[in-house]
Amino acid sequence: MPTAPVPSSTRESQAVKKIASLSDRYCRENLYLPHFDKKSLEKNWWAGLRLFLNHSFFQGRRDEVSEKVEAAAMPILERYFEGKSVDELAMTDFKKLDDDLVAVIGKGKVGKNRDVKMLVNIFTFLSTLTEKNLTLYSLEKIRQGKLAEHYYELQSIRRLSTLGADEQPLFVQFRG
Repeated sequence: MPTAPVPSSTRESQAVKKIASLSDRYCRENLYLPHFDKKSLEKNWWAGLRLFLNHSFFQGRRDEVSEKVEAAAMPILERYFEGKSVDELAMTDFKKLDDDLVAVIGKGKVGKNRDVKMLVNIFTFLSTLTEKNLTLYSLEKIRQGKLAEHYYELQSIRRLSTLGADEQPLFVQFRG
C-alpha cells in the first residue's frame, strides 16, 4: 500500500501536533457512546469502522446537512455490514452498495455525490488492511509513532472523493 505524503512544512507539522494533543479531550467528549467500547472497537471490524464513520460525514459544511447524510447512509451501511464477519466483506456487491447509496445521497437528495465516493473509498481502503479493522490499524500506526503519516493517509480517502474519475487510481474507479 502506498505511503501517504508526510507534510514538510513546520506549520502543517504543528497542526498535526495540535490535533494529537487534543486526543484526551476528544475521547472524553466523543467516545462515550455504547458502541464505542474499546474492546468492541478492537475486536469487531464493524464497530471499529463505525467510530471512523461517526465523524466522516462532517466535511466542513453545516452540521445539519452532515447529520442528514449520515442518517441516510447509515441504515444502508448497517444493512450491508452490521453483524457480518470480516470475511463477508470480500463478498460484498459494492456496485449494488453504491447504487443503494446513490438512491438516497447526491444531487436532488441529501449531500453530494462525493459523499458516496467517500464511503466507497473507505471500504476500498479497508479492504487493503490485513485485519480489515480501521481502529486496530490506526492504533498500530500510533504505536509506531506514525500519527502524522496516518492522518494524511486517512485524509487521502476524502481527497480521492473529490477527484474526477480520470484523476483517481484505478482501484477506486468501480462506479458505473
